[in-house]
Amino acid sequence: MKKSNIIIIIAMLAFATAGARNRVATYEIQDLEAVRQYKSAMEQWVSSKSPLDLEKIDNLFSGQKIKCRINNGMTQEFVKHGQLRKVDDKQLQSRSMTDFIMAIEKLRKNIVITFSEPRIEYGYSEPESIDPEDVEQSLTFVSMKVKVSGAFEYSGTDLLLVREGEIVQIVSDDSSLPKAFAYYHNKQYDDAFRVFRNMAYANPVDFMAQYYTALMELHCKGCGSLNKQVRDMECAWWIGRGIVVNRVSDNDVRMENPYIVKLANLSKYVTSFDKLPYYNSHGRGLADASMRWCVEKLVKDGLMVYKNKNNRYGFMNEQGKIVIKDEYTMVIQFNNDGLACVQQDGLLGFIDKTGAVVVPARYKSIAMQFVGGKTLAVKPDGTLVVVDTTGQELKVLGKGFEQVLPYYFDNAFCAMHSFVDNEKNRTYYWYDTQDDYPKSQTSYAYVISHTTGYFLSQSGKQEPFPW
Repeated sequence: MKKSNIIIIIAMLAFATAGARNRVATYEIQDLEAVRQYKSAMEQWVSSKSPLDLEKIDNLFSGQKIKCRINNGMTQEFVKHGQLRKVDDKQLQSRSMTDFIMAIEKLRKNIVITFSEPRIEYGYSEPESIDPEDVEQSLTFVSMKVKVSGAFEYSGTDLLLVREGEIVQIVSDDSSLPKAFAYYHNKQYDDAFRVFRNMAYANPVDFMAQYYTALMELHCKGCGSLNKQVRDMECAWWIGRGIVVNRVSDNDVRMENPYIVKLANLSKYVTSFDKLPYYNSHGRGLADASMRWCVEKLVKDGLMVYKNKNNRYGFMNEQGKIVIKDEYTMVIQFNNDGLACVQQDGLLGFIDKTGAVVVPARYKSIAMQFVGGKTLAVKPDGTLVVVDTTGQELKVLGKGFEQVLPYYFDNAFCAMHSFVDNEKNRTYYWYDTQDDYPKSQTSYAYVISHTTGYFLSQSGKQEPFPW
């Protein structure tokens, strides 16, 4: 190749690189300006009495792509001082900007909040999509010092994640998300995957962490500790959750969170949907899967459901070793009492993590959880009984019941009664787990039917699905 041609190629590459860098710099300026607007609006609102300043903040965090989420030092201080409903620290990440603002409103006259000038942090990066067509503007990481004085004292540095001029999340500088990005940037993939995966499992609505976990599994980065089958099934599960949650209604209305959409878009890279356990299976009917499928953990306490070629199910650990033999026609992941619902010969019972039978498989329907050591079950003859965690039947509640719905709310289970003269005409009863009597107050249960889209209240009334 001629020397002149080499010079031209080098010049072209340099020009292209400079152009890409200029585009990145343009996005960074745009993202930095979004944080400055946040700084200005917050300081102005706290020091003023005008509702117009609050409206500015609302507009900043009601973007088309994602609503801002808060998990910073100030939020934790508000929880500590009772200005926000006290929640588990793992749930803070799902707290919205609206909750945060309302907490500040309570103390607005008694606190002063000041921010330092924000700056871009270059020591972070994020996993990239595996398809060039899916690549979008990457996150910009902007740090900003915050000081609160008055009703309580707080001083710290918050890290803001910004994309295309919209703040997508505000986190404290020592939280897990920036740690994961820092690990990834330094090519410490095992540590990055561990943090992303822990966050993904800790919070069922942390779709950002679930997306990055799935990406790293697709890239086979940092997940070497997982057996290949476990890794592939988990990856399919994360992506499947994105598809189910993104399918909001029969009109195919999409949720606003882009990470749900991005999870769903990864489905073209996964071919192992058919390998998922029966209870979590989806395949072509994925969009109609139960919402309960979305919130259960595929891997819990190091165990995952697997099935053999004869469609029998058992449990394996994360290294692929069989822990509980595949001898059941259906299994459901372990509940908080360490018991898993299993099916044999069409009837249901419970086993523990060693595979020992705790509640014999003798019921045609049973609630999947125990509350106060008790649950409800329906015998093959339609008798509704109270069962404890040792398998003992404590009390008979009635006859003519069809099934116990696998949902409970406020320590109450729902049982469906079927009239003898008309099986289509059903009555729903809520039973308190402690006193065993039907409860009548109106409050919402979990989704009873994701496909028809309604909630069932404790009064038995069908209510529209809120999405």
